Amino acid sequence: MNKQLRKNIDIILKINKNLKIDYIYERVKNIKWDINKIAKTTEVTLNFNCNTRCKFCYFKPDDFKKTNTTQIKEISKTFYNGIKKGEWISVIIGGEPTLSKDIFRVGMIAQKIGYPCVKICTNGVLLTKKLTEKLKKCGYNMFDISIHSPKEETHDFLVGIKGAFKKVMKACSNVKKLNLELGTNIVINKINYKEFKEFIDLTYNKLGINYYNIIFGHLRGIMQINKNILKIRYSDVIEYIKNGLEIIRKTGMPLFARILVNFPPCILPEYINIIADWENDIENSSTLILPGKKTINMSKMKNLQSLKTKKCKKCILYTKCRGIDREYLDEFGSSEFIPLKKIPSQIFRTTFEI
Repeated sequence: MNKQLRKNIDIILKINKNLKIDYIYERVKNIKWDINKIAKTTEVTLNFNCNTRCKFCYFKPDDFKKTNTTQIKEISKTFYNGIKKGEWISVIIGGEPTLSKDIFRVGMIAQKIGYPCVKICTNGVLLTKKLTEKLKKCGYNMFDISIHSPKEETHDFLVGIKGAFKKVMKACSNVKKLNLELGTNIVINKINYKEFKEFIDLTYNKLGINYYNIIFGHLRGIMQINKNILKIRYSDVIEYIKNGLEIIRKTGMPLFARILVNFPPCILPEYINIIADWENDIENSSTLILPGKKTINMSKMKNLQSLKTKKCKKCILYTKCRGIDREYLDEFGSSEFIPLKKIPSQIFRTTFEI
């Protein structure tokens, strides 16, 4: 057993000594970084082109017509600056990054610069065994493969490609067989939210996934165009989210990362410690670079996309919280959001402290 694996097992046992070591081992054996670190990311968008047409995408239709890609020189510079700032997760995204000819070189650069976690976010459609093996050789050790439903027909409908779900399941198998860490993204919307408990059962229990981005859909870009079939209120979703997450909580395993995205803390106050990116912290923000553009402070960008209501001033988190998506407030108003007078006890134990 290597030192990194032993360290991560010890971290978990300090939190829950009743867990069996064999079970912990199976969950963390592919993780090459300390699981008690708060995620700090350097995100590189390689391209805009994509081979799916997801109905919830936050890009605009015209974005996919853009042919410019992020230059290797700018990527290297962004990675170097990120490491200096304490960012330790390199995230390679698109569009669809597996369509980029630079995908292999970028992984090698991130690994050489010193990122312990070199992650690719992909729809998984092109992730064959051969490609996965090549990406592993180029430094990638974590694969975020999007799974937007536990049901084949729902996933294929949402991503706009028939047969996509079967390819995604095969891609997940390819990653696990190569002893690489597997994560997933799901965009919660009106079509899939009732399937969330089944989704967690599939991804956590059957696929062995530890890392999630459970994203409440942003009503912008293509999702704005499709809002009549996709839009949903937070208040309709939260009980399904809680019921699904209960599957993880009952195992006794702590969470290794904040996994809820675009959920204001007042909506899920007992889950604040696992809600990501709700703080308006510009100084400690992660970095994003887009094709043809300079690096972006992600907190600053998200702050501009958010808005606080008048009653937010009564909340204990008023100065810390960035608020609510502007498009959501335009669509549904602010009646669901109740100012917090205190922070309740948190449902989940985590390996990290905020």
